[in-house]
Amino acid sequence: MLHKNQLIKKTNIVYTPLHLSRWLTDLVLSVHKPSYILDPCSGEGNLTKFFDGVKVKEFEIQNGTNFFNQHKKLPKVDLVLMNPPYVSGDRTTFMPEKFLRHVLDIVPEGTPIVAVMPFNFRLNCRKNSQRLRFLNELNITSVITLPFNIFQDTLYSTEIICLNLPQLKSHYTYIPPDSELVTNRRKQMSSFKLIEKHKLKKMNVADLEALVSEISEYIEYKKKDEAVNTRQEVQDMLSAKGLTFEEVFGVESPKVKTKPKSKPRSGMTATPKAKKKATPVKKKADGRGAAPVAPKYMNPANPEETWSKGGIPTWVKGIMEEKGITIEEFKASPDYLNPTHPNYEEFKNKLSNT
Repeated sequence: MLHKNQLIKKTNIVYTPLHLSRWLTDLVLSVHKPSYILDPCSGEGNLTKFFDGVKVKEFEIQNGTNFFNQHKKLPKVDLVLMNPPYVSGDRTTFMPEKFLRHVLDIVPEGTPIVAVMPFNFRLNCRKNSQRLRFLNELNITSVITLPFNIFQDTLYSTEIICLNLPQLKSHYTYIPPDSELVTNRRKQMSSFKLIEKHKLKKMNVADLEALVSEISEYIEYKKKDEAVNTRQEVQDMLSAKGLTFEEVFGVESPKVKTKPKSKPRSGMTATPKAKKKATPVKKKADGRGAAPVAPKYMNPANPEETWSKGGIPTWVKGIMEEKGITIEEFKASPDYLNPTHPNYEEFKNKLSNT
């Protein structure tokens, strides 16, 4: 069994696949004929399913039998098969080692043990760790390499270690049967639920790529549309509370843009409309255009930060704190005037003569 943090799907445990159990049964029976098997975390009993005529002592906490409550010796056990959970519920205990240690405490010395274990049981030990010394005491006679995706909906590096079975070779590699590979492929295809729902399986690659491009455009449209809605909601909320954007966020409020005029239509490419001729801006009496006047103040360290009126922005407060000046002293200094303002020289001369 694997703990839920090794799973892709939201299930608690994953059981040993039957094709692996059958192969493992044949391998063990080729060198050992057990009469009493201990499975300390049996799940659905897959590991012992193909051992005919053999007594099995099973523990499964989900069925109300906790292996760690078994303190009495089990002298008749002559084979242990186990696929323990990998971490405890609170993720503080490495369960494979805990299970194996307890197994060794209650079965006769030299009992053959076949255990599905994570790679890091053997390979992730520090030189001063207790597990390294524990491994040194074990009589590991065989190691079986398993595919990375041997368990359904799970990607985790596992292997099988065999203890006290010297008749086996030192190393095996388990390769699932072709029928199992086909089954996994079908399961993978069935996971594309939207493909099934929207009848996209019959579309060719070119049409699918065109659809992806169109969906990408539509996503951008939706983002802009939702951004405009969200910005307006924020402005409305601030207005209801009698606050300004600048008072809450320390920066000037961005203008709320209008929504995108139209969303992309399926199968059509937007054609830009002919631009209308710009209507000349009428001049005021003083000769200046009707365009907005540049802000009066500017941050000399960052020209993009400006200010005219309203709440004091963050950058101004930063200068006041750094220089130890008041807002009146800030406004009285020509250093912070905006040189792009049309009346810059007038403001500067007036401050210089003050």
